[in-house]
Amino acid sequence: MNVSAKNNLRQRKFTGDLSANAIQTLATQAFSFAIFYLTSRYLSKTDYGMLNWSMASAGTILAISSLGTDFILVKRIATGKSVQHISSIHLFHTLTASSVICFIVGLIAWLRPDSGAGDIFFYVTVLLSIGNIANSFKLMLNGLEAYRKMAWLALFSNLIRFMAIVALYISGHFTLYAVIGAYTLGACAELLLGHWITNRVMKTNILPKLYLQEYKGLLKESLPQLAIVVFDSALARIDWILLGLVSTSLITAEYSFTYRIFELSKLPLLIIGPVLLTRFSKFFASGGTLHEKQAREIHLFFRLEMFVALLIPMVLVCTWSPLMDFVTNNKYGLVNEYTYTILAICVPLHYMLNFLWTLAFAQGQLKTLMFITIGSSLGNILLNLILIPSLGGQGSAFAFMGATALQLLLYFIFIKQSAFRPHTGVFILAVINGAAAVVMSKFLFNNCALTALAAIASYSILALVTGLIKPGHLKELRH
Repeated sequence: MNVSAKNNLRQRKFTGDLSANAIQTLATQAFSFAIFYLTSRYLSKTDYGMLNWSMASAGTILAISSLGTDFILVKRIATGKSVQHISSIHLFHTLTASSVICFIVGLIAWLRPDSGAGDIFFYVTVLLSIGNIANSFKLMLNGLEAYRKMAWLALFSNLIRFMAIVALYISGHFTLYAVIGAYTLGACAELLLGHWITNRVMKTNILPKLYLQEYKGLLKESLPQLAIVVFDSALARIDWILLGLVSTSLITAEYSFTYRIFELSKLPLLIIGPVLLTRFSKFFASGGTLHEKQAREIHLFFRLEMFVALLIPMVLVCTWSPLMDFVTNNKYGLVNEYTYTILAICVPLHYMLNFLWTLAFAQGQLKTLMFITIGSSLGNILLNLILIPSLGGQGSAFAFMGATALQLLLYFIFIKQSAFRPHTGVFILAVINGAAAVVMSKFLFNNCALTALAAIASYSILALVTGLIKPGHLKELRH
């Protein structure tokens, strides 16, 4: 096979992987959004705030219990290192850690039988623990680049969860405990199907096993990543946890609703991120060097990624209050308008962060990532403690934005970019174009739909005029 044929095959596979990952991501997000909408609208703010606080707290504990092994698993499988052994070891670790956490939380809830919040926290911990074990199989499939299989897994498990939630709504049993039960049913379906699909792909039965020496090697390699996971979890969810502790369930509900919409605003990044990780891991494992054509293609991909990054947050900033008040019966619209605007600023920052993080991780800069994450997470915690008492949810949003900006600055300074250096000017240009388009459209129009359409149109025109994108870029990238 000549070089041209190999390149065409590689490009078709990359396009196919992106498409398959897009399908599973879109399926997951579509069902998640529908469930999120039903729970936020039909649960009381107190129950919704308690549910989100429990999920944030239990999710953080379970993330820390991974000890940083998740990304190491994907990296080792992607580079073809002891696939069956590392999969069995990771499954053993995940199953053991989840069981221990459930036992401890259950014991605490049993010792405090009068605490309704304790019971909810226990049930949510069990639910997320099942999902945590299922996630081990999803990580294996990610490392194997079995994105089509991941798409089927996401579609089926989320369909089960969605149907259970809808059944609760139709039957009039839409209570907090029933919703947790529906989530648990979906997690069980994901675990069983994930195990079956992974066994089919690997052509063997993956069971939890302890290979002591290899397990020690896995933990040794993941130790720098552990600190990253601990503090990255704090960076992602500490605002929810501190809001629940320092303020009220109502404020927690309002902020967590807005934060979930912020996460949905990063949808294209969820599609690109996993594919980018496996590609970069393979590139640096082979010790290759980027040719001029390859570097140009990556720069072109990065340029288009930055353009896409602002589309969703721009539309939501223009339509937030009327749209959210309409769909949530005036619960989460106007009260969260400024909070979402603050978080929307973080969306393009996260695209840049993900690109630099993937570059650093693939190059093995785990200690550098660890120290950067620790510094930005401590800054986030400090800012939350200072701002929450006076500003509530907006204070958490400002804290998150400040910590994100600090993290990005440290990435630019300390991440090695000799193999590939993203164009900072492209990132800045995209942000300026997006901000100008939103401000101009809001000044010209009062109708939110017209404002959003004008913002997208003017943003596209500005992108063409300033050279951010060109008509031939997409065609060039495809070929």
